Amino acid sequence: FKYYSNESEAIKSLDEDKESGQNIPDPLRRRFKRIPFKTAIAFKHKFSPEPILFKGEIINLSAEGVFVTTEHVFRAQDLLEVKISLLPKPGLMEVDARVAWVADQELQPKDYPGMGLEFFNITSADQEKIIAFVERHFTHSSS
Repeated sequence: FKYYSNESEAIKSLDEDKESGQNIPDPLRRRFKRIPFKTAIAFKHKFSPEPILFKGEIINLSAEGVFVTTEHVFRAQDLLEVKISLLPKPGLMEVDARVAWVADQELQPKDYPGMGLEFFNITSADQEKIIAFVERHFTHSSS
């Protein structure tokens, strides 16, 4: 991904890409399939000595991360410990995640307050479990 210092520069770049005829991937195509999926999630700041877990609801899931609606939003780039229940298999998963972005009330009013979490330092075995879970549910969610 390219990073821009502000929203207007990013939008301008998309317009320039369209005008130049460059092939833009379908709306920022992702590396992994993403499914709508609602389940509870618990999380805390990775380096917090407090054992308090905050709660939220996952809205969608991929092998790369999740989007969570929650009343307790962290800042972008914060590292979190998360607990996700993916039943029946693989069950309860505990992984680290980084806050990739925070929902904007004006741009995403239905998803506000919320945050996009990117799995961080996830083992290949855990990522494979999530990929398998998404694959099992993909055909049902895409129809």
